[in-house]
This record gives sequence, C-alpha cells and structure tokens, in this order.
Amino acid sequence: LTKDHPDILRKCIFSIMKNEDTEHTEIIVTDNGSSHKSAAVNRRLAEESGCIYRFDPSPFNYSLLCNEAAGVSSGKFLVFLNDDVVSYTPGAMRKMCRKAAEGHVGAVGIKLLYPDSEKIQHCGITLLESGPSHRLCGWDDTKIYAHGYNRHDIDVLAVTGACLCIQRDKFDAAGGFDTELPVAYNDVDLCMRLYEKGLYNVCMNSMKMYHHESATRADDVSSRDRYDRLLSYRRYFENRHHELIEKGDPFDSINYTRTDYALRPGVSE
Repeated sequence: LTKDHPDILRKCIFSIMKNEDTEHTEIIVTDNGSSHKSAAVNRRLAEESGCIYRFDPSPFNYSLLCNEAAGVSSGKFLVFLNDDVVSYTPGAMRKMCRKAAEGHVGAVGIKLLYPDSEKIQHCGITLLESGPSHRLCGWDDTKIYAHGYNRHDIDVLAVTGACLCIQRDKFDAAGGFDTELPVAYNDVDLCMRLYEKGLYNVCMNSMKMYHHESATRADDVSSRDRYDRLLSYRRYFENRHHELIEKGDPFDSINYTRTDYALRPGVSE
C-alpha cells in the first residue's frame, strides 16, 4: 500500500528487485489516493518496474485493501509489505516463503530495524498487560538477548503486518484480514486466529530489513478522534481474543514479566 510518497515506494520496489528472484515475484502496488502528481509518478514507476498498479482512493482500510490485492494476485505465497520497508538481505522473501510452506507454520515475519541504526523495531510481537507489544523494541541489535532471541527464527504469537508472509491457502482459510479492524490490530488478530487454528507464527530474526515506521500515515494518538478510534479497535480485538489474552502469551515463560518489553525474569504466582 502507498500514498503520496513515490520516493519511499521507489526504494522499497528497487530493494525487492535487487534482492529477490524477480522472475518469480509479482509486485502489486495499491495506491490509496495519492495526489494526481504522485499517482502519475507511482504509476510510471510501477510500469517501468513490471509491477501491477491499482489506484483505489477509498477511505483507508488496511485490511480491505490488502485482501483485495491478495484477490488479484496469482502467487501461492503472499507477502504483505509496507512501502516504507527496505530489504538488504538477498533472498529474504524467498526464505520467508519456504518457512511459510511448512505445514505447521502460519504467518512469517522478519526482524525489522529502525533506519540508519541497529535499533530493533520488531522481532516478534508478544502480549503484555498493556496489549500487543513489539518485543525488544528500541534495543540495540549489536547485542544478543535471551540466548539469541534476536538472532534466531523464533515461534511467536504474532508478527507485524509491515512485512508478513503467509501461504495463500492458509490466508484464505483464516478469512484474510478482518475488515472491522481497518487501521490497528489487524495483523495481530490474523496471527492469533492462525494460532487458534493450530498454526505457529514465526519471526525470522536470522534476517533483517529496515522499516521507516508509519512514514506514510498519521500516528493514531496524534488527535483525540484518532485515539478514540484506536480504543474502539482495541475493544473489538480484546473481546474476540479475551480467553487467550487472559491466559497470556503462550510463547513466553511464566517467569517473564508481562509489564514491559524486557525478557526479564519475574515472579510467578
């Protein structure tokens, strides 16, 4: 998905073309209402790069836009990728697809770092008392934590939709992204539904990409209206998954705290 940032989209597409087997990769660009000038640049960029370009100026609904793009795609595997994610790891998406092909695997994510740094933005999502949280967010990836948590491919409850790979059959069987969650919690909700179907989600922390987080959309706490909307999505999400939320993240030790991002031993009751 993209809107009004051709420069960011260009970096994303070029990184895929440089690092992936483009002969077997189909790139679909959904332009969610760019200005006339930006849309013209995006369309030309897509055509020159061999991408499919779709212009859809409808109100932003991440879930619906991704579901529709998946519907017109032809591959056996789907990679949902933010336009502000840049890949520097050769063959990363192909490796994600191989992992997603394993019978017990649901969604597959990858370690994301903040741009121009070695700070972790995402290496899996866990359930804290405050809600779904990116594990080790902001921590220095030059160091190793929890016996290599940020170096190895790890089973996790959820991964971010900024870069999420899944086998098409499993995506369809789960019903895709929930369109009742147009802005937030849609990626975590999908992953938790996959888990509830008996599939394990995996974050491939053996590889990395860089993520200019939310570069193309306003922050959800930037205004009262946006914040109230975010709270309504959270209530919907928590009502659907209340049993799992009450039990806590099944991939975390009971000796770890549920109050912050740290993998720090806590006190079990």
